[in-house]
Amino acid sequence: MKNFAKMLMFVAVLLVCGTACNRNQSNKAPEHYATVEQKPMFNGEDAGKFGLWVFDQIKYPEEAYKSGAQGRVTLQFVISRKGDIKDVKVVKSSGNELLDNEAMRVVSMSPAWTPGKVEGKPVDVLFTFPVLLSCFLVLNLGVVDSKLLHESNELLNALVRHCVI
Repeated sequence: MKNFAKMLMFVAVLLVCGTACNRNQSNKAPEHYATVEQKPMFNGEDAGKFGLWVFDQIKYPEEAYKSGAQGRVTLQFVISRKGDIKDVKVVKSSGNELLDNEAMRVVSMSPAWTPGKVEGKPVDVLFTFPVLLSCFLVLNLGVVDSKLLHESNELLNALVRHCVI
């Protein structure tokens, strides 16, 4: 009976300590946020503007172009509290390593963002971003004057729907 009481006391101490330890850990700020009060901004605008910037920077890999490779790669990265892009990784491959690497290259060289904020303070924000790489778009946009493309809202909206969604 004495041993049972000691064992019961030991278990109670472990439970209290474990609960206190978990409580301390949950009060810590996360390493990065998935949702924030104020979203990060790219050149003063939302992710749609970033999508257009990415599209302008893509250099379709010649080997992928010749083979007709195309696909959608989903990237995940952190927009740091300083506005830098870091920790870029592929979370869903396009099925073609050349296309995945090109999407990662372009996103990694992004200009600084205005960071997201929680309680008025800049924080690291986790961001997931799909990139569509298509030979069809490369062929069709080659005949469109880039100035005309950027001036036409209709074309911009179509571009965002097809390339960034």
